[in-house]
Amino acid sequence: ILPLIDPRLLLELEPAGWPPSGYLLVVQPDTEEEPVALLVDELGGVAIVDPASVETELADLDHSMARHALGATEHRGRFLLLLDHRNLITTGALMASTADASSN
Repeated sequence: ILPLIDPRLLLELEPAGWPPSGYLLVVQPDTEEEPVALLVDELGGVAIVDPASVETELADLDHSMARHALGATEHRGRFLLLLDHRNLITTGALMASTADASSN
């Protein structure tokens, strides 16, 4: 049994709900932590990204997104925001998102 997390709450976005064609992406933040399942809208695949193409200055990005981002790049004509799942799925982030969701 894995905890199911809607990362939209962690990114301060409206909750996605359960999309009929959604996917569960299982990640393990650290080797010493238990894996969790992230609810994602779509999964386009896995891409190898050239580290030199990643822009780490994210001044135009909303703070709630930027604090969880490693950087941004373009791949096949699409903007990709590279999220740091180790930062996104911390106990503190999960507790804060739970508190924010319950106060709304």
